[in-house]
Amino acid sequence: MWKSWIIGGLLAPLLGSAALACDDPECPLGGLRFEDGWVRAVGPAARTAAVYAQIENHSDHEVVLTGVATPVATHAQFHRSELVDGVMRMRSVSEGISVPAHGAFAWQPGGDHIMLMGLTTTLSVDGEVPLSFTLAGGQVWEVTARVGQSGGKADNHHGAHDMPHEKHPSQEPGEQEHAPHH
Repeated sequence: MWKSWIIGGLLAPLLGSAALACDDPECPLGGLRFEDGWVRAVGPAARTAAVYAQIENHSDHEVVLTGVATPVATHAQFHRSELVDGVMRMRSVSEGISVPAHGAFAWQPGGDHIMLMGLTTTLSVDGEVPLSFTLAGGQVWEVTARVGQSGGKADNHHGAHDMPHEKHPSQEPGEQEHAPHH
C-alpha cells in the first residue's frame, strides 16, 4: 500500500490528475487511448470547429463519456451528423458516448464529431487543442488533438461547420440541418 502511495505521489505531477483518480483497478482511464485526434485549422473569423479522433477502450468495462470541454471554445458538445431524406442533419448527443469494453468509438467527418462552439482563438496548423472529457464516474480525462489542414483524411463534412447553426422549424431540439456535400 505504501509503495502505491509513494509511486502515485511521485508520478502524479508528471501524469496529471488522472493518475490520482485511478488507484482503483476498475478505473477506466488506464485502458483508454485517444488516437489520431485532429481539428481542421480555422481563421480568426471562425466561430466553430470540429474535432475528429478515435477512442480505444482496452479495459474490461464499458466507458461512457458524458461531457467535453476545452479552453479554446466557450463550449463543446458531442454531435452526430446523419443524412435524412437527402439532407444532412446534425444534433447534439446528450446521452453521452459509450465505448464498449475492448472496443472503440470514432469521431469522423460526415458522422459523429466533437463540436467546438464560440472559439476563443485562431486554430493554426501545427497547434494543439486540449480536451477534457468527463466520464460517467466523474473522472476527468485530459487529451490533446493536433490542428492540421485536413487531418490526413477526407474532410467533406467540416465545411458545414463554417456556417452559423440555424435551426429549421421542422427540426427536433438540438438538431442542425446542412445540405449534403458532393
